Amino acid sequence: MDASFVNWNNSENNFLVNPRWPSEIQEFFKKGTQEIISEHNIEASLFIPTSGTTAKDLRDTKIVWLKKESFLNAAKSVGAYFGFSSNDRVAVTLPSFHVGGLSQEARNHVWQQNLFYFSKAWNANLFFEFLNEHQITHTSLVPTQLFDLVQSNLKAPVHLKCIFIGGGVLGKELRERAKKLGWNLQITYGMTETAALMAASEGKGYKPISHAQMSISNDGFLKIKSNSLFSGYLRKPQNESSRNLVLDQNVLSDGWFISEDLAEEQNLSTGKEFIILGRKSDYAKIGGEGVYLDRLQAVLQDSWLESGLNSLGTGVLRFVESERLGAEIHLFSILPEVELRQALHIFNQKVLPFERIRGFHQVQEIPLTPLGKVRWQEIK
Repeated sequence: MDASFVNWNNSENNFLVNPRWPSEIQEFFKKGTQEIISEHNIEASLFIPTSGTTAKDLRDTKIVWLKKESFLNAAKSVGAYFGFSSNDRVAVTLPSFHVGGLSQEARNHVWQQNLFYFSKAWNANLFFEFLNEHQITHTSLVPTQLFDLVQSNLKAPVHLKCIFIGGGVLGKELRERAKKLGWNLQITYGMTETAALMAASEGKGYKPISHAQMSISNDGFLKIKSNSLFSGYLRKPQNESSRNLVLDQNVLSDGWFISEDLAEEQNLSTGKEFIILGRKSDYAKIGGEGVYLDRLQAVLQDSWLESGLNSLGTGVLRFVESERLGAEIHLFSILPEVELRQALHIFNQKVLPFERIRGFHQVQEIPLTPLGKVRWQEIK
């Protein structure tokens, strides 16, 4: 992975896209983005595709308009919260076309950290060698990568201060095993629309860092106000149009953005915390009982770990419609069911009866985004 080509000081705009996208898709978005930039005289901004997982056509992907200033605001606040300095040695594992990689570039610009790019295909042992070779103090990983380090029984290097974990949920067993191996985890919350990290876990829930505010909407969704917030979406028109993209700024109301994450607010002696329950699309009622898929995915994570399976990315859960129950839990895996019996048994012992796995589907692969999210439309 090469260093970012973003110049954080000038008025230039940058469109960042996964280079593996088909060339015609890249051109579709580049043309549409340039039209919007010219029409609205936009400067000093980045245009980044969301990491959506359900779009049937890549052209349905939303492009997030983020000003460079938003990234730098987040970088200043996050760095102050975690005590960044020019002595930090950061291993970059996330791509620069994604908000996770870009946020590290912005932090480097503000705090003059030393960045080292892990450019090889992911392998826990190779990454462990990389950490030691460069005396890394900080890095950001997704849960599947942490799982691989823990399952390989690798002990954290003494010079590594912390791993920022985002992009998914962590099971209790995985957290405890990581802690025993010396991996200091900082569980964080953020999204493309907030220029990545905007809250940190200090218990069961999250507290916003100084550049952000959090609240709950009337229908239970997390609301966010921040000086790192995006300025709008570029999206394909819903009706017939000669344009590739249109600008949508109606998603912001009085400076607040209502996310797609359902959440709960807790008032503690140390202040408010916010429990992220999961996206509305990851919630269903099974036999009249509400179930959040994110929590069950964390249980599956632990079941995988306890049964000795080597790769977390070989199995994921999904709701499937049921005439009798309304919905039920099914497991999709690249492994045959016979190899998963122990993990399935452990999982079903951990959950409530209506949450047990009731169906199994062996698939060719489980395609993941750079942050480990499942691309459901690509599963075969």
